[in-house]
Amino acid sequence: MTRGTIKTWYLVHKWTSLICTAFLLMLCVTGLPLIFEEEIDGWLNPPAPMATLPANTPSLSLDTILARAAKAAPASSRSTSASTKSARSSTSPPAPPPTRRLQRCISSPSTRARERRCRPTSPA
Repeated sequence: MTRGTIKTWYLVHKWTSLICTAFLLMLCVTGLPLIFEEEIDGWLNPPAPMATLPANTPSLSLDTILARAAKAAPASSRSTSASTKSARSSTSPPAPPPTRRLQRCISSPSTRARERRCRPTSPA
């Protein structure tokens, strides 16, 4: 190989690698935010902090909480009578169990990702 041939191949290699690097850089810059969308969203929009209670606060049972909620709600807004439940169940079909896709969207940590994954699908 002559010196001119080596220099020519060196220039071809240099410019083709620079062009390929530009495309790979564009692929990485646009692709990584898509891959790590949930992590970035969780970092930019942290969940609301949980309220802390004093150490000596007693725990309430679920029955006590339910009784207080029933007492606080007006009777007209509650539909707990057996006739209402039986009439409601006889007129409408039972709800189908959640699909695998719905279960995955319920456990998704990101709100935006949950809204995107939980769109209703067309009936099969």
